[in-house]
Amino acid sequence: MPFEADAAVWRTLLSACVAHGDAGLGRTACRRILEVDPQDDSAYVMLANVYAAAGRRDEVAELWSTMRYRGVKKEGGRSWVEVRGRCTSFWRATGGTRGRRRYTPRWRS
Repeated sequence: MPFEADAAVWRTLLSACVAHGDAGLGRTACRRILEVDPQDDSAYVMLANVYAAAGRRDEVAELWSTMRYRGVKKEGGRSWVEVRGRCTSFWRATGGTRGRRRYTPRWRS
C-alpha cells in the first residue's frame, strides 16, 4: 500500500474477517484499530461476533469484560426506513427497565 493504513482501512479488514470468520486476522485488525482509537466500540463488537461465530465463548466474555474495564460502551443500534418519501430512523432507547425494549421513531426530512 502506498500509504499508512488508518483506522478506516483496519475496520474494513475487520469487517471482511467477520464475513469470512477469520479470528486470527480479525484480532490483529482489532488491535490496530484500538491503537488509533481505544474507545472504538465497533472494533470490540465485530471481533466478539467473529469469536461467537467460531464458538469461542470464553474469548467473547473476555472481550466484553475488557470493554467494561476500559469504560467502552456499545452505541445502540439504529435502522432507517423510507415511508412515503420520508425517512424514519429507529434506535434503541436508553434508560428504562433493563430487558424491556423501546424503540423511538424519529422523523427526518
